[in-house]
Amino acid sequence: MNKVWKTAMLCVCALAFCGIATAQTLKVGVLDNDRLREGYSTLKATLAQLDAQINARKQALKAKQAEFNVKVKEYEAQKDLLKDEEKRARQQKLMEESSNLRDELSNANDEIYKEQEKALKPFVAKIQAAVDKVAKEQHLDLVLKRDNLAYFNPSLDITDRVIVELTKKPGSK
Repeated sequence: MNKVWKTAMLCVCALAFCGIATAQTLKVGVLDNDRLREGYSTLKATLAQLDAQINARKQALKAKQAEFNVKVKEYEAQKDLLKDEEKRARQQKLMEESSNLRDELSNANDEIYKEQEKALKPFVAKIQAAVDKVAKEQHLDLVLKRDNLAYFNPSLDITDRVIVELTKKPGSK
């Protein structure tokens, strides 16, 4: 919520400054990222594929976590029957397995982030180019993300035009 207010205040200050600095009217467009993801089928398919990969990794990690939890419960049930030396050895082994599991989870999260970044990088550039083109065609001075706005006039929404631009075949007008 704090981010929304900061963004809103920044926009208000920018608009006030622009009004003082120039006599011209500031033209604003709004882009709805959620609708953009839904309307841009290539991006939507890539995101679905990434989600499937992420879910598969999460399931594998959950299975390993469940296996580890079983080992912990087994140890807890048997610890009173174990000699001190054997108890320490099993505790050490469980701590090592716990540490390995945490490392594996951390590495998986890092890999997922890198894969997402790599897969989405071309889309980010293409979306930015489409937004730039639509903004120039519409003579817009500023394009804001819908996520950061409490309200906007729907006539300012350029999302559909950006989607059309993204889905055009190369070389067509």
